[in-house]
Amino acid sequence: MIAPTRLRLTAGIVDALPVIIVSFYVAATVQSSPPEDFADVMYAWRWILYAATAVYLLHTTLSELFAQRTFGKWIFGLRVVSLDGRRPGVVAILARNALRMIDMNLLFPLLLVPITPLHQRLGDFVARTVVIAEDWEGEDRDDDDDDR
Repeated sequence: MIAPTRLRLTAGIVDALPVIIVSFYVAATVQSSPPEDFADVMYAWRWILYAATAVYLLHTTLSELFAQRTFGKWIFGLRVVSLDGRRPGVVAILARNALRMIDMNLLFPLLLVPITPLHQRLGDFVARTVVIAEDWEGEDRDDDDDDR
C-alpha cells in the first residue's frame, strides 16, 4: 500500500526534529545577541545549522541504505521500495537523498506528494522509488491464498 501523505509528512518531521530544534535555538540566540556581535553570531550559527543538516542527510541516507527506512518511517510503519517492490539499490537511495534538500527547500513534498499518483516527492521520482505503509494488521491480505 502506498504510504498516505500525512504519514510521510509526520515521519519526515520526526526525522527532521534535530534540525528543527537547532533552527529554533539558533533563531532565538541570534535575536537575543547584541547588535554589535550579530555578524559573528550569525557566522557561528550558520555552521551549526550546516552541521545539523549534514547529520540529518547522513542519518536518512545511511538508515535507508541499511534498513530501507529512517527512524520516523520505522515509527509509522513506512518503508522505501523501488517501483517493482524490491529493495532499492544504492544508487537509488543516494539519488533520493541527494534531492532531499531541494525538496525541502522548495517545499516540493507538500506540493508533489499529494498530487502524484504514487505519492512521490522529487527524490522518489528520480530514484524510481515509493514509500509504502507496511501491512501490520494484515487487513489487505487475501485470505484465499491460505486455502491453496
